[in-house]
Amino acid sequence: MRWEPRKVYLYLVSLVTFIMTLFGVWNLINAGIDIAYPPRAYNPCIETRAKDVPTPDPAQCEQIRQNQAAQMRANSVRSFIHSGAFLILVVPAYVYHWRLARRSEQP
Repeated sequence: MRWEPRKVYLYLVSLVTFIMTLFGVWNLINAGIDIAYPPRAYNPCIETRAKDVPTPDPAQCEQIRQNQAAQMRANSVRSFIHSGAFLILVVPAYVYHWRLARRSEQP
């Protein structure tokens, strides 16, 4: 097996796109977990140690918590969509380069 520049290029691109695919799958799984089991929102009503920081009233606390929860859900969905779109772009590039690399090995 001779290592020509074209073969090296194809295998390197295949390796890089494969690693990118792994990161994309990892991010997609993490985003899916965040959607299914959202992290807890920060509770602004917990007593603070600083005397000069006023504690919001309970209605205001609930509104802040709901806004934060909605923002975290939106970020999780956005991350899931971003990861899916990333995979839609990277996987075909990987498959294409890997097939070319394997085909260049055949006599």
